Amino acid sequence: ETFRIFELTPGQFQPTHQNFLDLVHPDDREKVDQAFNLSLNQQSVNSLEHRLLMPDGRIKFVEEQWQVFHDAHGRACRALGTCRDITERKQAEEELRWKTAFLEAQVSASIDGILVVDQQGRKLLQNQRMVDLFQIPRQFADDKDDSGQLQWVTSRTVNPEAFATRVHHLFTHPEEIGRDEVELTDGTVLDRYSSPVVGKDGRYYGRIWAFHDITARKKKDRKS
Repeated sequence: ETFRIFELTPGQFQPTHQNFLDLVHPDDREKVDQAFNLSLNQQSVNSLEHRLLMPDGRIKFVEEQWQVFHDAHGRACRALGTCRDITERKQAEEELRWKTAFLEAQVSASIDGILVVDQQGRKLLQNQRMVDLFQIPRQFADDKDDSGQLQWVTSRTVNPEAFATRVHHLFTHPEEIGRDEVELTDGTVLDRYSSPVVGKDGRYYGRIWAFHDITARKKKDRKS
């Protein structure tokens, strides 16, 4: 929604701008005022995001864009601009940041090794528990490309071929959920669970892998 379109001549610049500043959130007034004055002096600050404090107390986020035209002597002679309501977009961005922070905290606190990758196999999220379980070297753990880490993790399993085959199968069948057991060369036994990450719109975004250490349980089962 564009709710402010203005066209000003020199005599209207300051009165109109001051009236608009009265609507601007107090914490944003200085930067809005500075940006507009810079553009009057032929400096290129012609786009700005800021907040408006509405008479009913609501806060709107807006994106203001304007262009100042100057005469042959460099004096501002005309200004054109719009102010677009971007409140919904900013609220969605804030919600996404909150959800991301919550997810990262949840993953970090998990006792399971967790890895999330996108459609191309690039790492989006990984916790320290995942690194510890597979003793992943730092250069692989920090690399966004999962290929080096995948080779390392595969080499740490008792049956590398079966491990690699299963990973490939799930990546080529994005709709499938997988669960099986993986034994490592150090004797650790992991319950491996993998599920596609699908949005509310049905779009496939990648895959999440979770590894739960069941070594103690397996040893107990063998004894009994």
